[in-house]
Amino acid sequence: MKPIYSLGYTFSVKSFAFILNYIVVSSLILKEYGSFSLIFSTLNSIIVVASLGLLYSANIFTSKWIGRNNKYIFNYFKFSFYLMTFLSLLSSIAIFYIYGYFFSVFFAILIFSASTLLEGFFYGVGEIKRLFIYGALNLALSLILSFLLVKNKGLDGAMLSLAFSRFLLFIFQLKYFFVKIESDGLFGVRYLKAIILFYKKYNIPLLISALIATPVVTLVIYMLSIRKGLEAVAIFSWCYQIYLLGMFVPTALGTYYLSVLNRKDHNSKLMVMKKITKFNLLVSVIAILFLLILSKFILKLGHIESFEESYKVYYAFLLCMLFYSLNLGYLSFWSSVGKNTFYLKMQVLWSALLVIFVLIFVGELGALAIPIGMAAGFIAQYLIQNRVIGRY
Repeated sequence: MKPIYSLGYTFSVKSFAFILNYIVVSSLILKEYGSFSLIFSTLNSIIVVASLGLLYSANIFTSKWIGRNNKYIFNYFKFSFYLMTFLSLLSSIAIFYIYGYFFSVFFAILIFSASTLLEGFFYGVGEIKRLFIYGALNLALSLILSFLLVKNKGLDGAMLSLAFSRFLLFIFQLKYFFVKIESDGLFGVRYLKAIILFYKKYNIPLLISALIATPVVTLVIYMLSIRKGLEAVAIFSWCYQIYLLGMFVPTALGTYYLSVLNRKDHNSKLMVMKKITKFNLLVSVIAILFLLILSKFILKLGHIESFEESYKVYYAFLLCMLFYSLNLGYLSFWSSVGKNTFYLKMQVLWSALLVIFVLIFVGELGALAIPIGMAAGFIAQYLIQNRVIGRY
């Protein structure tokens, strides 16, 4: 049942972003939705930095030390929380000078990052069912609050929605964390040298990998907005949200796959990895067919059905889903064998291909250049990783 609960939890988290985007695109004009998309993408990039690659590394750390040295775990999480608070503050000051938001931005970055940190803990101790229940309760409250805020306060309401979208979830997570792990005091960090060494081996490669990928998407969105305007950004953003929603099953299981791979020996890891790739591909094909059938309805839902470009971007993202599904399992595999630096190289390759392609073709293709560039990067990643793992 754990894979089902993992899917359910990730759905509750991912679906909020999709539904909030729908509320905003339905309530505001298309250019305002384009502005929200830029801010939303910028925040996601910052959250990647502030969360420090902890979804996977906290999972590994917790599963390794739970029951053996709980004080070590507490100090690892305490050190991580201090660091992400500092990064959230710096980022919020920078965002304030660009967009004029501070409180909602700081709160959103810190709560999202801290919740991601605690997700890793829940996966590490195997409490995925409990995490799913917390996520479902949080989603129900967040949707009601978001609808009221956006309807009454427009773009400002959307920003406040982001700030409070994981607050209840974080409170639930934190309460259970202190049930399982006894406090070792709020000030000072013990085992600091060992924690820093762990960060160097696990957190930093994962952080840089994510830091390359997510902010690069934000970068190309800004490139698109400069060359083609906010309406092109709005078209891209709605299709991108559908793409993310369509991939939620394989991405949701990534952390669960890591938990499984951590318990396997070398030969078993390779066998499990093959099964993961086949499953991800099968699920993605089913999702692609489903989204293909509903294409006109989905584009109409996002109020972009009158733009000819939107259909091309939408279909390109469906193709992108296919190639992305081939690569998803590799993050869990390389993390489980301590080869995060190799995955980092693959992310550099993907990002470079995407930026180069968009830089060359965005003027001619507009928003279509982004999913095509993403797909080209995924193909290159798969060809290399499939060859390397065959010799592993």
